[in-house]
Amino acid sequence: RLLAAAIASALALSLTACSGGGGGANVRPSNPPPPSTTPSPPPPTTVYSYPAYNHLVPTGALTAQQAGYTGKGVNVGILDSGVDPNLADMQGRITWFQGYGPNNTLTTTTPSDPVGHGSVVAQILGGSAADGFPGGVAPDSSLYIAQVCVPNGSTGQCTSYSRA
Repeated sequence: RLLAAAIASALALSLTACSGGGGGANVRPSNPPPPSTTPSPPPPTTVYSYPAYNHLVPTGALTAQQAGYTGKGVNVGILDSGVDPNLADMQGRITWFQGYGPNNTLTTTTPSDPVGHGSVVAQILGGSAADGFPGGVAPDSSLYIAQVCVPNGSTGQCTSYSRA
């Protein structure tokens, strides 16, 4: 009997030692998640001292110039409010000009721009480098400009497309 009691006690003690025993001798801690990375800020946008120059960045004019593209041999047609021939970057740049009024009537062959919008378009497309302006997308292109938008109060009215 004593032997049976000793065996029962030993068995009870060994089972007690196993319960809640932490076990897991081969458990490995999980790897911590990698630290989050902050994205790099975008490169600074080129900003010029004169607001009209800022149009050269989104149009790709600087990229085209840096790649050596000049527009030489390319004819560019612009239908807008005209062009101011007195702008430094328009000197010698106007190959052809005609102004049209209401009912598609030819009104002038002397370059002018009473609104200003056409001049900005012409500068961006084909202006030459002058007075700190780096030039347009195609500074060596030939500019053919039709004045089809005439002042109409506070806005320009463009009605002479068919004649141009």
